[in-house]
Amino acid sequence: MKAWFALFAVLLLATPAMAEDKVRITADSFTVAEDQSLATFSGSVVVIQADMTVHADKVVVHYGAGGPSDIDTLEATGSLIIDAPDQKVTGSRGVYDPKTRIMTVTGNVKVVSSSGTVTGPSLEVDFNAHTTRFAGGGNGRVTGVFNP
Repeated sequence: MKAWFALFAVLLLATPAMAEDKVRITADSFTVAEDQSLATFSGSVVVIQADMTVHADKVVVHYGAGGPSDIDTLEATGSLIIDAPDQKVTGSRGVYDPKTRIMTVTGNVKVVSSSGTVTGPSLEVDFNAHTTRFAGGGNGRVTGVFNP
């Protein structure tokens, strides 16, 4: 379980070392809608920081009254792929709330590492509680296949 948590911690700048690394974002387009407090990267979006790469069709940053530095949520949608040196996460949608420090990935979630593969409808990582939870429910079951 620590391995799954580590992946998202690195992705979301949870460690000071990563916070110092530059973030590079490329996309086909970038739009800021100040009246809606949204910044949208769309079209083959690639976010790179250190040895972590995120691919998505679209990444939307919802920000508060404090402007772009007051982030409410980050939402990556469409063909979400998160690549790290030892792990790969795929899903349809990923949402991170920096205030609660909770990351949720939904839509045929699959996490693959050298220790195995876990799949399920959704994955929630709570960085404050240091917990990772795969959920099944009405949309399917959680399945884990672990290597010896």
